[in-house]
Amino acid sequence: MENQQHKRALDSGIALYGARRFVEAERCFQSVLQQDAKHPDALHMMGLLAVEANQFSTAIDYMQRALKRLPRQPMYLNNLGNAMILARNPVDALRPFRKAVKLSPRYAEAHNDLGRASRGLGEADEARKCFARALAIEPGFIRAEAALGEMLVEVGEMPEAAQVFRSILTRDPHNVQALGGLSATFKFTEDDPELANIEAALKNPRLIPDHRVILHHAAGKICNDLKRYDDAMQHYHAGKKTSGLQFPIDLHHRSYAALRSSFSKAGFAGSFAAGSPSEIPVFIVGMPRSGTTL
Repeated sequence: MENQQHKRALDSGIALYGARRFVEAERCFQSVLQQDAKHPDALHMMGLLAVEANQFSTAIDYMQRALKRLPRQPMYLNNLGNAMILARNPVDALRPFRKAVKLSPRYAEAHNDLGRASRGLGEADEARKCFARALAIEPGFIRAEAALGEMLVEVGEMPEAAQVFRSILTRDPHNVQALGGLSATFKFTEDDPELANIEAALKNPRLIPDHRVILHHAAGKICNDLKRYDDAMQHYHAGKKTSGLQFPIDLHHRSYAALRSSFSKAGFAGSFAAGSPSEIPVFIVGMPRSGTTL
């Protein structure tokens, strides 16, 4: 009888979680934990609620407690890895992701998330393999395609990235990751339809703030390409306001003041004779990129 009560409470909580009614969902999961403090599903769902609240260390704690009861549950492992990525611990995330795909080799989402962790560590080749595995298991897996496109942008393969994002948009015209990613791949003209799609998506009152930020920045970049500079700045300001992030201008000023103090004209004059006396030209060699940043 008690197990049936737990199941009803969990089912109700999961439905409420899916409807983003998080406070009510938490009451359901806590009612289970009051009867069984080590209930793995309730602990796992509390971890997911903590992620929604941006309480990533709390989320990791809940998920690790759930895994003590069910250490071979691939979904728990995968969500633990995702919480670690959000907590900016991609190295730690590798272990649960790898265990998840070992336990469940056909788990496309885990392959994708392992790729995201690898990408965050600069392991582009490994990330590409992970995304390819995810797409081989689940062709048309849009999140894996979008992650692949974003990685291609990072390594400078812009035409290939644009092709991936356009493929997504043929199936999901308002996909936020694809619209945001595509905006970085080339210089737009008035004939390109993406700005209209982005502006239409921004009118959706149910758009979550993180997606609104991505779309405002994408629209700002496209407007800049079109020389609509006032519109570009409006979008950038709207994105910044929505994000709630503040640039630490005082720290910025102090950092530059410290640089000016440390590397003064007098300091350079005193070290003029230091270093190599050679007049052979110096060539600065960097990673193979297009050179636009330079």
